[in-house]
Amino acid sequence: MDNVIFNIPLAELRQRGSQKWTHYPAEVLPAWVAEMDCRPPQRVTEVITRAMSLGDTGYSEGDWYAETLQTYAKRRWQWDFDAATQAVGLPSVMHGIVHTLDHFVRPGSGVVINPPVYAAFFSFLKLGQYEIIENDLTPEGRIDLATLADTFAGKSGSKPAAYLLCNPHNPHGTVHTREELAAVAAVADEHDVLVISDEIHGPLVDASATFVPYLDVAGTENGITITSASKAYNLPGMPAAVAVAGVNAAERLQTMSPAVTHAPSYFGILAQQAAWDHGDAWLTQLNLELEQNRQHLAARLAAELPTVSYTPNKSTYLAWVDCTATGVANPFQACLDQGLALTPGRAFSKRAPQFARVNLGTSLEILDLVIDKMVAALG
Repeated sequence: MDNVIFNIPLAELRQRGSQKWTHYPAEVLPAWVAEMDCRPPQRVTEVITRAMSLGDTGYSEGDWYAETLQTYAKRRWQWDFDAATQAVGLPSVMHGIVHTLDHFVRPGSGVVINPPVYAAFFSFLKLGQYEIIENDLTPEGRIDLATLADTFAGKSGSKPAAYLLCNPHNPHGTVHTREELAAVAAVADEHDVLVISDEIHGPLVDASATFVPYLDVAGTENGITITSASKAYNLPGMPAAVAVAGVNAAERLQTMSPAVTHAPSYFGILAQQAAWDHGDAWLTQLNLELEQNRQHLAARLAAELPTVSYTPNKSTYLAWVDCTATGVANPFQACLDQGLALTPGRAFSKRAPQFARVNLGTSLEILDLVIDKMVAALG
């Protein structure tokens, strides 16, 4: 298969001014933050170029792009909701999560998360002054439903008011099953815990797996999903997000302040609507290339660096690798000394210092350079 999404040469990528390419010195190869080494779908480029040529750089008006998400979700996942009554716009997924918590639960309430988990969950919950209650994933990277019930009941400490679910999970790439999500909904309902599901990685699922939106599961009438096209279509620099509430939470969601719901970037709205409406073929090719990259990383590590454990995941463009058996005290620093920037495991859990997250959203040629440096650092 010829790569058609990840086709940008390294020299051209180094001209970018985004965080991935400027945070570390120019000689460091970045494979850390969640930006992909590709261009967005052509229709996105056309829509943004047209807006710029018209000087159409003003304020956004209304939540009309939530209707685009409704159409997209029904087409891709057979999930239907009423955008007019159940959805509002938000400035971004993470800012939207904090604003939603502020709107639905008391200040300082406990919020459950499942480490190892997206590093921004920690920083944004601290910013919002919420108590972080950790309920670790199982060693296989799945939700530990038995201990989650105890955590929701307050048996291990404070009783939480909310649960921040990562669906699919970052960094493991776990695709939660319908049965798992239904069990989460049941225990959340039993203990009166608000579930907020971050589904930003939802479109990035291999063809052999099925993404299940949380609100498409029985018993989720009190839950909330927050999502965006920014991860799947490589648009983090044009933020916008949508919150969708279950039918029992919808009326309250609609009372969120216009200072929040009118905050999405206009260019973010234009770009994400274009991606959702016209990016299906692009996304199909992207997911094929990501699966190729997962298998390539697994094969090379098994052959050249067997002390690093990696099981190809079914979602995201991120690989969670266990470097414990290498004996290297600080795998992140060892790789950085070889000119490679990964994301350290401790960013996702204080109990994962021997892990690292590798960004696979790049060409096979660049991925081989990444693996070469990992072998040199950890072999």
